[in-house]
Amino acid sequence: MTQLVLAETENGCAVRRLLVALGAAFTALRLEDVLAGGREGQVGAKALILSEDQLIIASQIARSQRSGLRKILSAYCKVLICPFAGTSDGVPALEQLAGAHIEATVASGDAPECVVHGTKEMCGPFCGLRFRLTGNARDRLLTVRNAEHDTGFIVTLGGAGLFTRFALPQFELFVASSTEVFDVAAEHRRNLDAAECFSGLAPVVFFVRHCGTPLPQSSLRWGNWVIDDPNLTPHYGFLRINDLAEAVSRTGAAATIGFIPWNHRRTSAAVVKLFRSLWPRLSICVHGCDHTQSEFSTANVSDAANLVALAVNRMDWLRSETSLPYENVMVFPQGKFSEKAMCALRPSQLLGAVNTELSDAQTGQGIKGGELLKSAITSYAGFPLFMRRPAQEPAANFALDLLLGKPCLIVTHHEFFRDGMQPLVSLIEALNHLEPELAWSSLETGISKTYTVRKNLDNTTDVCLFSARTNLAFDVPAETVFFRKSEPMFDKDSQVIWNGQRVPWNGKNGEITFVRSVPAADPATIEVRVLPVPELRLVRPTLKRRLKVAARRHLAELRDNYIDRSPRIKAGVAAARRFMARAN
Repeated sequence: MTQLVLAETENGCAVRRLLVALGAAFTALRLEDVLAGGREGQVGAKALILSEDQLIIASQIARSQRSGLRKILSAYCKVLICPFAGTSDGVPALEQLAGAHIEATVASGDAPECVVHGTKEMCGPFCGLRFRLTGNARDRLLTVRNAEHDTGFIVTLGGAGLFTRFALPQFELFVASSTEVFDVAAEHRRNLDAAECFSGLAPVVFFVRHCGTPLPQSSLRWGNWVIDDPNLTPHYGFLRINDLAEAVSRTGAAATIGFIPWNHRRTSAAVVKLFRSLWPRLSICVHGCDHTQSEFSTANVSDAANLVALAVNRMDWLRSETSLPYENVMVFPQGKFSEKAMCALRPSQLLGAVNTELSDAQTGQGIKGGELLKSAITSYAGFPLFMRRPAQEPAANFALDLLLGKPCLIVTHHEFFRDGMQPLVSLIEALNHLEPELAWSSLETGISKTYTVRKNLDNTTDVCLFSARTNLAFDVPAETVFFRKSEPMFDKDSQVIWNGQRVPWNGKNGEITFVRSVPAADPATIEVRVLPVPELRLVRPTLKRRLKVAARRHLAELRDNYIDRSPRIKAGVAAARRFMARAN
């Protein structure tokens, strides 16, 4: 592992905030202290990140001291210039350091193709990927001529360098030629898009990976295919359950039906038997309760808690009557939820939510960008929210999730299977190519095994937990392990349970922390309980409510099973809607 040093300004910098959000281990030093090592003749054994402005200052210092710029940076084995705007002073400083003639031009706005040429070790799932970037005015394209030493492009944009490497005799020099660095404090109301954030994020991650700097590593690279809404019947809309079962068995993937608890008494015995035989490759999870409009976008905790209790009660009935287990995972109807609903879910038996949307539907408020760099969003009451993507999204977006150590979660509805199972099989094969170690897992198993591990230079280990129950396993023993979990709702009665035994913990700034030693090959189950758990009384819906929900559910099934499958009927319904809109 290589120690990472960041040359920092007095007011901090975007790169520092990004490194903190990524969980990278680094030391921030003033530029004067950064340059002191080279002047003192230290041998390069550390990695360095400095900005273009700092490069210019270092170049001026080198000239004033009649010393070479390479010499005063020689205490570092790898150097990254980030950000780099290609200013009139920045380009000559870079030319002096790199020993080459360099031109930096502004990328055009016609979305040139981005190609990742770097190794699998450095670039992970992005290795060999081609995709388009947007907002290219922030990017600078480097053209290099007459280089004294070996030069290569790790990432090109329109054929020119976006992330460039110079193999100098003293050290490896890298340039991330974008004017912006991913802003971890900016509010996001939707999931990350590689086309928008790649140039300000990925090169820094690539560099840190290449340096071997301590960085949180995901415990499990896993994926799951979630299909929302179908009943446990032989077919639902364009989805045929037997075809799905065959595709899952053939590809080794795992698929989960987002099962609406309202349907708990409306199942096919043959389909239930099929699910039991293929469990956990083929499973069901909790998809809302009645699946009414925005039902989990509640304004208070008690309403959401009653919905959770009713949904769990229905799923428990299904399990007891059919012996078919279910995943303790929530998928919100229409993707809508509120922070109050997450507060109700946190003390429940459910372990996490899997969702396409990330904003609080009550307030419209999103989350900070730094939250999207983690395996799961934990800012909503500490209940982990795992983001999923529609199957139609570009491969680069799934590659970004995998690069960041996030699970690869796909969502579709029955319409995706209009042409059979081949689109599913093709995407699974493509994702397996992006990440050959991808393990297809049931949602509950994947979530319970999701945590990050960072092995530090001082032989300590940091572990970040996400779920209320985590199944932990280390390959080698670790004497001192610092555990932490986001718990904004914790109080003095909360508990941390390690293999059934309570362990002491501390709470501060919305986090629970504790320290343990972990023997090798000794799996542990860690539970973090938020107490007291509120006592809930199961509230039976009124007759009016039950009739309204039944009508909605049957109409939805009529749409999915008949209207959507008949182009003629679908066109007629669309025409009727347009007529009614004009009439109104």
